[in-house]
Amino acid sequence: PVIAFVALAASGNDYRVPAFVAAAFSGISILLTWFWLDETHPAEKRRGPASKTAFSLASMRAALLHPAVGLLLGLIFVQQIAFGGFEQLLSLFTLSRLGLNASGNAVIFVFVGIIVVAVQGGMIGPWSRRLGDRRLIYLGLALMAVGLALTALTPRQPVPWYSRDKLQAELSASGDFRTHEVPTTRSLSIELPSDERTGWLGLGWILLAMVPAAIGGGILHPSINSLITKRVENSEVGGMLGISAAFLSAANAFAPLAGGAIFQVFGSTAPFLFGGLLMAVLLLVTLQYLKPGREDAHPGDAIHPAGGH
Repeated sequence: PVIAFVALAASGNDYRVPAFVAAAFSGISILLTWFWLDETHPAEKRRGPASKTAFSLASMRAALLHPAVGLLLGLIFVQQIAFGGFEQLLSLFTLSRLGLNASGNAVIFVFVGIIVVAVQGGMIGPWSRRLGDRRLIYLGLALMAVGLALTALTPRQPVPWYSRDKLQAELSASGDFRTHEVPTTRSLSIELPSDERTGWLGLGWILLAMVPAAIGGGILHPSINSLITKRVENSEVGGMLGISAAFLSAANAFAPLAGGAIFQVFGSTAPFLFGGLLMAVLLLVTLQYLKPGREDAHPGDAIHPAGGH
């Protein structure tokens, strides 16, 4: 978000520039990986006979039926549908509710990013040792449910500097929106708010809603993956984390399709209300069915690095 904000500011809100900057960073990361990182898997082991089953849809299905981690893998997929929809539709939501352009949305994502970095970089380890991963999952689901519900209830009040005419001209010039009354991005119609009643309430509300949403999002994925690694044998850890990543990717592919359809048919509030309700249902399911496992016999185990959203 910081890079996007700087790129937009430097380019006069040319919406194409952040994409080119992101592509450049991706290219740099590929080059650094190729020339800088050393191989950690010895050549003699790579030449050895394959002892693991190749990844397939059948292996994903088998993992879902695994008695120790099947529920956790399903949880990874379903919660990411809600969280992924939240991430990918938030900019359209704030455009329609608060009249925020890309630069304004970048500030919100910077705010969220700071919270997530603080949670995953400094807080989740002590929390995991104190509460355990299972309770952290409960906490993450509860916070996400609250955050998404609060987001859905954001008052429709544009920010004080909002001008409907200026924003519509900016969006039209970017090529992302048509120039008629209701701008359209691909198949989603976004109605810009009136600029007759601006203020700080809407922005303050959504920033408040971002706090539980960001903390919950920062907790969930690492805690679920950490619990997965503690419930399988050491030889299964890599494969299970790979399958977990596959479910996460599948959810990220499905989330904008489902969220976009809900957004278009039922309005901008609906995807976030649905996401909050889905998180609440997942919380009830996990409270009922996510029972203590073998990790509870070793509560001091360190959390495995599992990544974030």
